[in-house]
Amino acid sequence: MASLVKAMKPGAILVVVDFERIEGVTADWIMGHVRAGKEVFRKEIEDAGLTLVEEVKIDGVKENYVLKFRKG
Repeated sequence: MASLVKAMKPGAILVVVDFERIEGVTADWIMGHVRAGKEVFRKEIEDAGLTLVEEVKIDGVKENYVLKFRKG
């Protein structure tokens, strides 16, 4: 994350699309292949210096989340 943030210009946007990882809800295959949940990734990205702009909701998308971050 540090090298990615360093390469970004001020005002640049990073969009993350990944699978939800919710124990007891998410499919076993996803649970076995996705390292961490949304909250963990959000914290890692914010700790690297980006600010969460919004969580984008897309009609019909149930297994994924979309987070939009901005640098400075």
